[in-house]
Amino acid sequence: MKKLFTLFVFAFFSVLSFSQTKSPSEFLGYELGEQFTYHHRVVDYFSHIAEENPEKIKLIEYGRTYENRPLLYAIITSEDNLKNIEKIKTRNIERVNTGSTSANNSDPAIVWLSYNVHGNEANSTEASMKTAYKLVTGGPESTELLDNTVVIIDPCLNPDGRDRYVHWYKQVANNKPDVDPIGREHHEPWPGGRQNHYLFDLNRDWAWVTQIESKQRLKVYNEWMPQIHVDFHEQSHTSPYYFAPAAEPFHELISDWQREFQIQIGKNNATSFDEKGWLYFTKERFDLLYPSYGDTYPMFSGSIGMTYEQAGHSFAGLGIKLPGGDTLTLKDRLEHHFTSGISTIRTAAENRQDLLNNFSEYFNSSRKNPGKYRSFVISKDNNPKKVEDMLKILDAHNIIYGKAGINKSFKGYDYSTINEQTIEVNEDDIVVPVDQPKSVLTRVLLEPKTKLADSITYDITSWSLFHAYGLQASAVTSSISIKNEKLNDESQLLPDENAYSYAIPFQGLRSHRFLAQCLTQNIKVHLATEPFSTNENKFKRGTLIITGSLNRSTVVDFYNKLMDITKETDVDIYSISSGFASSGPDFGSASYRLIEKPEIALLSGKDTSPLSFGENWYYFEQLVSYQPHVVRPNYFDEDYMNEVNTIILPHGRYSGISEEKIKKLEDWVRSGGKLILIGGSIDKLNPEKTELALEKTNSGKKEEENTETYNYKTRVRSYGRSERNALKNYTAGAILDYSLDDTHPLAFGLGSSYRGLKTNNNTYKLLKNGWNVGYLENNSVVDGFVGVNLKQDLEGSLGFATKNLGEGKVIYLIDNPLLRCFWYEGLILYGNAVFY
Repeated sequence: MKKLFTLFVFAFFSVLSFSQTKSPSEFLGYELGEQFTYHHRVVDYFSHIAEENPEKIKLIEYGRTYENRPLLYAIITSEDNLKNIEKIKTRNIERVNTGSTSANNSDPAIVWLSYNVHGNEANSTEASMKTAYKLVTGGPESTELLDNTVVIIDPCLNPDGRDRYVHWYKQVANNKPDVDPIGREHHEPWPGGRQNHYLFDLNRDWAWVTQIESKQRLKVYNEWMPQIHVDFHEQSHTSPYYFAPAAEPFHELISDWQREFQIQIGKNNATSFDEKGWLYFTKERFDLLYPSYGDTYPMFSGSIGMTYEQAGHSFAGLGIKLPGGDTLTLKDRLEHHFTSGISTIRTAAENRQDLLNNFSEYFNSSRKNPGKYRSFVISKDNNPKKVEDMLKILDAHNIIYGKAGINKSFKGYDYSTINEQTIEVNEDDIVVPVDQPKSVLTRVLLEPKTKLADSITYDITSWSLFHAYGLQASAVTSSISIKNEKLNDESQLLPDENAYSYAIPFQGLRSHRFLAQCLTQNIKVHLATEPFSTNENKFKRGTLIITGSLNRSTVVDFYNKLMDITKETDVDIYSISSGFASSGPDFGSASYRLIEKPEIALLSGKDTSPLSFGENWYYFEQLVSYQPHVVRPNYFDEDYMNEVNTIILPHGRYSGISEEKIKKLEDWVRSGGKLILIGGSIDKLNPEKTELALEKTNSGKKEEENTETYNYKTRVRSYGRSERNALKNYTAGAILDYSLDDTHPLAFGLGSSYRGLKTNNNTYKLLKNGWNVGYLENNSVVDGFVGVNLKQDLEGSLGFATKNLGEGKVIYLIDNPLLRCFWYEGLILYGNAVFY
């Protein structure tokens, strides 16, 4: 009787404890799917289930967004696993570092579920709450899952973008959802909620870690290194559900095991969807090549990385009528993501041992099979500040590097000449060995050539960081042991307070940040347009000169302000004792041009690409700390143009810009303004109607248009090959080699050539009257896919240029140099356009 009473009391308190954990609907006050939930309420709910179930769930805030919203993840597992979570975590990193299988027998597999990286794909976060609740309170099935897995849930990777969408939707939605696609609740206004605060696509930022959300997330991701990572998305409302296996092209370094296990997960997901009669597809559209996605980055870090795509997106709202007559609801959408998430966890639990064994073997095998090149070498002759900036990316990924410590010749590939040749390695060169835990990721980010199994791909097809940073580097076929010592241990003496002038040689992006801060403090700065020497040092074009006599009387506490800026921007600065140069022009020469402080109007709004506008905005606020005026789309209708001397038109479509506005813009340039045109903003201009325009090449002409004789064979086309045939005039993104006029300020700091990304098929003729600073000659493709017709059009086409118009000038940047703000050489080109 006493035993029976004890069991009754235990059961009573178990039920009481269970009842204290509220479901999402009970906690929020509405059924999931009836509303979109604000981020702070999502945080509240996860805090609630963590407080009620401390034995199963631990909630960790790992950072904050630009708008100060919390970023968090929940660790959900069994009570025993949670008690030993630090040991489990440590043993997992041991697998990564050593490839050891000794700790595999009893540990759970780690499954990481990432929701809502695109803010307006908003069902994902709703699904995360249901998934967490199910795992914590789901009874025997959930207990078995949690015994065998540690589930990490990040409910919202992009809170700023998601709340932007949710706020808008709640403001415009009807009490009863309007399911007709014509309703305004299905038409999100510019800029949309997809991107983060600075309008960056966070699902393109895993490898480049430019954004604060990515930096903070990557730090904790690399502390855990999960066996499975799922990135939850949404796509067109008319598309069935997508889950792995992915489409070709797969990057060649994705292992056979990773391919096979994707198929296994896909089959198990299919079983769950088949039971409910839901439509889905696999092996199409979403490839695994570009390394900065939420599926590929985990893949190159040993995980099974996958994208899951639900129909809906921002267009679907709470409900939308489909072409077949059915209605897709938010409840449907979150149920699909919930089902695929639980199915994936179940697959991991059932295959725990296999996952852990193959995860360990992945790191063991990648070190034993390093490929053709076993070491990447960064020459000591590079600008040290540019090298420092690139190494920060390697640091973010825990990629190991060090000094070469030897002087020796090796066989290898030279990134400057794009050839296999003998490589002379110096003891002070920096070596990135392939034999290291992050072996695969190292190869992917630094590889000379990207191997394409299929030219139909979702994103850019080449990205080597050595080209992105314009570095002299090589890949050698031998292993080079590295020396663990400080790379930069030289400290510079403070310059003389009473110096005649100060010289700041070009030091990459830091030079522009330094200049921006000086101009903000009203410090007068000159630009050296010719090389010169003093008795102590030689200086190249692009060196900044600050003359003491021009600033001491006008800038309060001039020297200390200059030193503060120097320290904050981390640039080297040199004292110059005399205005007499030992070679080159003296300091009173016109070769030293006073830099005018730019007063900038940056156009925003529906004519501009949100991504391109965001890249410009981010560049000014975060990279150089300089304040532009962000202006509205109707800016050209107002009288503010004369208050600025620089106008920037980001990439966009510009369907709303009239001939009258273009004429007004041209008149403004003629009166002394600087106009910077990026990408699509050039395409809108007609050379027959404005001198702002460029002349296009004969891009896209078909063979039959260039012949006089009719030939029926040229008009016979295969419908099934239409997508592939279109690739002849296409590139998703490839690295091209631009010839430079390195005497022009637009090219300062870039050397004699510029390796840049070509991401569209627009080609323009060189200017007849102007400065063609960057242009393409024959055989310009360094790496990546470019269609055969486009290759022909690229020869002799323009990359970037400037021309004078009246008292002002126009700067043309054919391809967006700020793309995702990871192409460092592009940042330099853009800074030159803005400040010089």
